[in-house]
Amino acid sequence: MSNRHIDLSHYEFVRVSGVDAVTFLQGQLTADLDQLTQGNCLTSALCNLKGRVIADFRIALRESDCILQTTSGMAEIIITTLSKYAVFSKVEIARDDCIHAFGILTEDESLDSPAEDFEETPQEVNQYSQSDKGILLKIEGARRYELWSFEADSGATSTAAEKSSGAENNMADWHRADILSGVFHVDSARSEMYTPQLLNFDISGVVNFEKGCYTGQEVVARMFYRGKAKKRLYLLSIAKENITAPTKLEILRDDKSMELDVLSAENASEPTGGTLILAIAKTSIAESDAGSVTSGDIGEWDGVPVTLLPLPYLTTEA
Repeated sequence: MSNRHIDLSHYEFVRVSGVDAVTFLQGQLTADLDQLTQGNCLTSALCNLKGRVIADFRIALRESDCILQTTSGMAEIIITTLSKYAVFSKVEIARDDCIHAFGILTEDESLDSPAEDFEETPQEVNQYSQSDKGILLKIEGARRYELWSFEADSGATSTAAEKSSGAENNMADWHRADILSGVFHVDSARSEMYTPQLLNFDISGVVNFEKGCYTGQEVVARMFYRGKAKKRLYLLSIAKENITAPTKLEILRDDKSMELDVLSAENASEPTGGTLILAIAKTSIAESDAGSVTSGDIGEWDGVPVTLLPLPYLTTEA
């Protein structure tokens, strides 16, 4: 079966270049840049001094430059924030509009074009391959890849990129895969609103607690080590379609109301129907009598059941 190619034109890219690029970012970001290699990218976040997330992104290394992929409206925010700390470092921070992202959803185990443009197809999440065409990454979710096409490097988009731009752009499938993977990207409207813990960044690999200092590190670490989180991001299913985010919902549970801060929503695929959401809620929403993370119906909203679903990175330690 053929792959589905999706135009991810909502992504923006920031290029950090110069001899101090990696060292500079190591002092600003939640990821450990010592783990960044030419074949292994990282997910990371930029926090303010109060430990709130300004932006999140995926980072790849291309030669000596760090390429940051972020969501729409966030590139200039990242550039402005990083530039404040870059005065004593030999770095250049600029938006790169020559990079275009395409998503690839595979229908089976095989990956045809654009694999033909690369020597190897990445097999593990966050692994990537490079060619003069761009970067091919394996990302979160079942059989999902991204192609970052470097038009400035290759002079033209790759065959796969051209194929993607002409294909049916089913963003709903891509967004649904993000939700099922527990992936939420901070946008400009919600920048500096949430701590990494509320977004599960502390358990999904976005924050590295073994690296050295970075902006906001003391606050982020204190929240992580002081004890169990009172709120987290959960994957839920509601038996009603067309719920939009962001919004807040009050669900009834054991004759008590509980608020859901819905960050992301997408209609579920058939045959189940309803809406899949990522929502911040009290951790008690997910606790069984034994205190472990459970799943199943946890209440009602507007007369329909609300069901807690498992996230790939959320364990009984949450």
